[in-house]
Amino acid sequence: MLILAVGVASAVNPDDFKCPDGYEKIGTASYNGYEFRNADNQNLDIYDWDGLTNIWFGNYDSHSCWHYDNNIYAYTDAGFCGYEELVEHDGKTYLIVSFLRTSSVGSDIPDSLYENLLEFNELNNLEPIPVER
Repeated sequence: MLILAVGVASAVNPDDFKCPDGYEKIGTASYNGYEFRNADNQNLDIYDWDGLTNIWFGNYDSHSCWHYDNNIYAYTDAGFCGYEELVEHDGKTYLIVSFLRTSSVGSDIPDSLYENLLEFNELNNLEPIPVER
């Protein structure tokens, strides 16, 4: 018996979300996500959580992730740092990542990235949901 599995990639529609002032649409991010960026080169990426592997909230190689506040996690990785969360919006689960590129691993994470994430949540009436790690 031959079983054929068909997968459908679900891209994020950037028009479904409001971003903080100063963020502009950049375009498609990896993993069928969408990227926004502000003048300070701070990024806000939105990913459809369905189908993503849960490496985002783990600790491995140079990636470190820890609970920060109210189901929001902080992370550092080789060349990146920021905050991330899962939210539900219109019946779907999304990964939201507020981050920037950095020149050193383990650098301090700017508070403005956390504030941008909180503002994003407020604009879209979202609350972070628990993450199964």
